[in-house]
Amino acid sequence: MKLDEVMPIEERMADLRYDGTVRISNPSIGQRWQYSAIQVTYPCPLRIDSFPYDVQVCNLTIGPWNFNNEEVIVQSSTNYIEGAPQQFEGNSEWELSSIRAYSQLQPDSDETIYSSVVYQIELKRKPVYYVLVIQAPTFIMTTLTIFGIFTPFSNTPERREKVTLGLNMFVSISMMLNLVADMMPKASRLPLLGNYILAQIFVCAGAVLVSIVTLILHQRCHTRCLTPPQWLIRFLFCACCKKQIHPSSNDPPPYSVCKETPTVEILENPELLETVEKATIALRSTIDRLEHEDDIRLTWIRVFDRIDMVCLIAFQLLNVVSSTLFMR
Repeated sequence: MKLDEVMPIEERMADLRYDGTVRISNPSIGQRWQYSAIQVTYPCPLRIDSFPYDVQVCNLTIGPWNFNNEEVIVQSSTNYIEGAPQQFEGNSEWELSSIRAYSQLQPDSDETIYSSVVYQIELKRKPVYYVLVIQAPTFIMTTLTIFGIFTPFSNTPERREKVTLGLNMFVSISMMLNLVADMMPKASRLPLLGNYILAQIFVCAGAVLVSIVTLILHQRCHTRCLTPPQWLIRFLFCACCKKQIHPSSNDPPPYSVCKETPTVEILENPELLETVEKATIALRSTIDRLEHEDDIRLTWIRVFDRIDMVCLIAFQLLNVVSSTLFMR
């Protein structure tokens, strides 16, 4: 504990009352505190587990350590000190909640017992600055990141931009965690605000990872024309696919030659007619195969759009739940 005299000696006042009592503004034993000009600096250990919603309790012990309890017994005149907020001088970060006092007997190393009074000063941190500067922007960035990654408005080429967006926001939230680490003393445990930002980092990392996996699967299904399984379509769309896609072969069955095809007199050559028929069959097969592949790609686009919507809802719920648990 450190005592600093606020008022210099030449500026101290003294008055003489009618009964002969002299009052001076020099703090000493037996004088009233309202006439004392003294500043007390006392170290108080901080518990930062609930930062920035923490409440600190500082114990200020006062007693005559030159006299034991058989010689001097110290007691407080009141157990609770009340006062208007304007009577307490603080700062914009801390708010004085209460001051309580109780007497105790404290033994020394040589088994001598001393009487003392312990003042419990309860200080409550004002979290408005940390909520507006760190917590709220982190929540907004995480929300926008999830919307930007899983909004189903594009296909394979634009999905790469979503991954880039997620990585950029991931770096931004990591900088928020670095900012909190600079504000707090180095300890073995992260405070509540640090755990919240770390949870948001994991949410963004999970969203980016799911987006990368979706990008890889969509690219493989798009280039290899894989047929989507019916159970996946039923699960995502809650109904059977109206247009069945046959997964047995990539090429649809060829068209049969109609025997009633009218012949033209100019094509009386059987070999030429057979060549034209084969070309027509090949053309129809190619058109059907392209339509079949387009149907598969369109189905996969619908499937991955629905997967994006499911992931969007899931990660937003996770974001809201984590923010609700950490915000008080």
